[in-house]
Amino acid sequence: MILQHVRWFYPILLLASACSSPGGDATDSAGATADTGIGPGIVTDASVSSSSSSSSAGSEGVEGGEDSVTAGESNSGGPPCVRDDECEPAYICIDNACQYDANWCGKPEIPAIIRPQVVLVLDKSGSMVLNDWDHDADPASAAVTRWNSLYSVVELITGGFDAQMDLGAVLFPGVDAKSSYAEACLMSDAPDVAVGPLHGASILAALPAAEADEAIVQGGTPATAGVALAVSHLVGLEAGPKRYLLLVTDGAANCKADAASNHEIGDVYDQALAPTVAAAYTEHEIATFVVGVDIQDLTSPEKPDGQPDGTNTYQRLNEVATAGGMPRPGDEKFYNAQNQIELSAALTAIAQQVSCTIALDPVPTDEQDVVLKIDGGLVAQDQSCDGGVGWRFVDPLVRDAIELCADTCAAYQTIAAAPGAIAISYNCKTPG
Repeated sequence: MILQHVRWFYPILLLASACSSPGGDATDSAGATADTGIGPGIVTDASVSSSSSSSSAGSEGVEGGEDSVTAGESNSGGPPCVRDDECEPAYICIDNACQYDANWCGKPEIPAIIRPQVVLVLDKSGSMVLNDWDHDADPASAAVTRWNSLYSVVELITGGFDAQMDLGAVLFPGVDAKSSYAEACLMSDAPDVAVGPLHGASILAALPAAEADEAIVQGGTPATAGVALAVSHLVGLEAGPKRYLLLVTDGAANCKADAASNHEIGDVYDQALAPTVAAAYTEHEIATFVVGVDIQDLTSPEKPDGQPDGTNTYQRLNEVATAGGMPRPGDEKFYNAQNQIELSAALTAIAQQVSCTIALDPVPTDEQDVVLKIDGGLVAQDQSCDGGVGWRFVDPLVRDAIELCADTCAAYQTIAAAPGAIAISYNCKTPG
């Protein structure tokens, strides 16, 4: 019984020497006292007392007498031993005593915080300026074009989330597209803005101005070509594990690649859109969020107007959102904005979801704990996120990315642009 007591006591005694982050910052260990945080889910009083370390378990001796250890001997690290395999897991034999191996889980590494790569795939078809809408949900105010609202919301998103995401943009159709059938589906050969850090200003500069009219914003709706270009660009990058498309459109896709007539260019729905989005997700792990601008659950009439005939755009965008791997819960799978307020809320919600999912590189081993700090405050793990605070693994088995719970995400957003706003380190797990 004495032997069991000694072997149980020393793992607890020696946890004070568990490995910490490089530089010797003891506050990175799982039991360290955290600095004061700034938002929900940030622990400020987590600490573990190590006052028991002043007692010496070795002074109790080991039953049998022959292997006893007394307080005055040099091997004060734990139960006596001759070989490593006589010690508990995570302990090695040093000076004939089982002592905690600070590197038993491998060298703790500070992971790189990899920003998600996001391409805004934006509808620049003629309907974006030909159709006004009640942008502020106030019938008394003057209506504005859908493009005016989209520009304003993109300006908001790039300004608020530029530091947390590597952004790029693809316009469909391209800037050279015209209203004629022959030029309605023209696309650029490359993204209008390549994906990269702090590209928000470049994206705004590449967009037609908020006040642009039909002389500038014109053409069909080659959404499939826009998605394909964005996917090709992302695949060609040195990519992190989290990549997204954010598809925004106000109508059904046309401009199908094999169109043989003007009718097929403008008045036939391009059924390749959903399969193209699905392939991006299943083959390249590029997920797609879908945002509709003023989409009605109606079937279009059959007439030569440059809009797909007999098509329910609402149902089609539901299909695309499901294929993209990021459908909303409930019957409406895409974000359907009926005014600029809803459009802003939709894009903001998506940006928060994307920017609060953080890839881990290197991926922690099964023997390593993840320690997350925001603004110096320790953030606790909560795999359920039911309370809205803390963080969780996106996939607990793979452990290659974490997601901030809702309230903690909001707190992070307020300081994300500040240097050192978020820090992640690995510690060896508590043995046993």
